[in-house]
Amino acid sequence: MNAIGRAAELPLFASDKEADFWLRSKSPFYDSMAKEVDGRGGYTFQSWDQPRGNVVQTNGIRYIQLNHDLKGAERLSILIFEITNAFQDVKHIEIDRRATTGEIDSAEIFALRHELIEYDGLRYHRKVLSELEKSIDPIPREMLTWINPDLTTLDSYILPLAHDYLECQDKGGHTDHYRKHFPIKRGEKG
Repeated sequence: MNAIGRAAELPLFASDKEADFWLRSKSPFYDSMAKEVDGRGGYTFQSWDQPRGNVVQTNGIRYIQLNHDLKGAERLSILIFEITNAFQDVKHIEIDRRATTGEIDSAEIFALRHELIEYDGLRYHRKVLSELEKSIDPIPREMLTWINPDLTTLDSYILPLAHDYLECQDKGGHTDHYRKHFPIKRGEKG
């Protein structure tokens, strides 16, 4: 709370880099994830035209890609989630490696393993939001509604059961992204 007794408002950021710097200063857990990624080559930001965000590595550079239409609290929240993906990219890369070597020989297992890593990302995401709420109580609802439109407060953001999460990801088409990626990792031509 500020000196008047009201919660601080979310700042307006001129760039994703500025938002990243602010998040590092407000959330010790975000800062620890970002520093871990810094130690593995760091990251830079890039706009892209797909919904929400993504993390990719191209020519040894890690990019956190955010849709150019995302704004304000929603953009900040998705940036946090993509940092969790960058933080866990060693796990994603290991699953890809196992598919390449044939150790994982099923698109379903490949997709499931990636989805479970992202599920853990929601746990990390919530932890960062919890730390932010100490500075901007309450956090803006837009930081939650991209996850589930019914979420209204941080207290309402309870991680679903793993089975329910996986069902939702599958029905929403997210798991198909990984299924489609599997033959590419296997070196199969489509």
